[in-house]
Amino acid sequence: MKALKRAMAAEYSRDLSNRVYEGLTRLVGRGLWTGSTPGYGLRRMLISSDGKQKQVLQDKENKNIRSDHTILVPGPPNEVACVREIFRLYVKEGRSAPYIANKLNEQGIMRGGSKWNNQYILKILKHDKYVGSLVWGRSTRKLYSRCVSVPKDKWVVKRGAFEPIVDVATFEAVRKTLAQRTQNVSSDKLLKRVRALLNSKGRLSTTILERSRTAPSPICCIHRFGSLEHMYDLLGYKREDTVLLRSRTRALIANLHQRLAKRLKETFPNEIFKVNRHKKTRPTMFRFSSGLKFGLAVCMSEKTCLGSRRWRFQSRSALRRGLITLLCRCNMDNTGFCDFFVLPNVENLGILSLLREDDERLSKGIKLRGLSQFSRVAHSMAGFR
Repeated sequence: MKALKRAMAAEYSRDLSNRVYEGLTRLVGRGLWTGSTPGYGLRRMLISSDGKQKQVLQDKENKNIRSDHTILVPGPPNEVACVREIFRLYVKEGRSAPYIANKLNEQGIMRGGSKWNNQYILKILKHDKYVGSLVWGRSTRKLYSRCVSVPKDKWVVKRGAFEPIVDVATFEAVRKTLAQRTQNVSSDKLLKRVRALLNSKGRLSTTILERSRTAPSPICCIHRFGSLEHMYDLLGYKREDTVLLRSRTRALIANLHQRLAKRLKETFPNEIFKVNRHKKTRPTMFRFSSGLKFGLAVCMSEKTCLGSRRWRFQSRSALRRGLITLLCRCNMDNTGFCDFFVLPNVENLGILSLLREDDERLSKGIKLRGLSQFSRVAHSMAGFR
């Protein structure tokens, strides 16, 4: 009898679960809210059995008549405007979720009593309720078991259940953009993007992956494939020795410094002298016969993924001494120089900076028409007569 009663109790529990599920499904089919918090920008409206609206329910308020029901309605105008602004920034301006969250926090817009974060921004962008749709049954949890996600084709969805906050076209544009995120892309497609980057650059590295706008980031590759080395093995790519690459780059920069110093001595014979104490170090600090000291900064050329030109500034000596600096930008293949700038100092430039074509940070200096003007411009800038 004890075993029989247990079997009957289990059967009753399963039957009750099915009846509750069917009842909630019918409520959602009628466009009624089944419970929980409505979310930012929405409120619960109490309606009578004949569908007449009574009042907006505040937090922790419940209906007191069994025949009454609740539906969702747009919330306060400021919250509705904030939700629309989130969709506009994401769709029209192409802003990321962290950027939108930081902007809302800077403007002092609060989410209840909490600050915004990127996860809640994505939650708003993904949820169908902001286009007037009720969605129920996304997950299920049996007794003493973990919460399990339900396949999308088994969700209970009621379209047009209440007044939408954003239009369907905007929401579909967001959904299309979210589907292209790397975390929603298969591993084969990610490898295809990285292989295309390898074909265009000729090699792969953490820096190349970070600067690319089409390939996944290094962190994404590590999470997806376990490590960059494993991803390189899947691509059949053998990474070059980074020590050798850095040695080649240092040798190229040193060669450019030597060539520039030689041109300066040829242009101004018996007027320019090297100040470096060690002969093996590349010449970066000089002085004129008048006593004026200056530094050199050779900026190698780079090309962004969009085809724009950038010049990498890296001159710790000139930055540390605050000297008048002759800044030289290289041509595209870094075999020579394309232009020269005389700057009173480079304190407004970081130790490592990327300079644009018309960089504002170079506006305080003077662009030379030729290297022969350097002595006159440098002495004039230093106040020598």
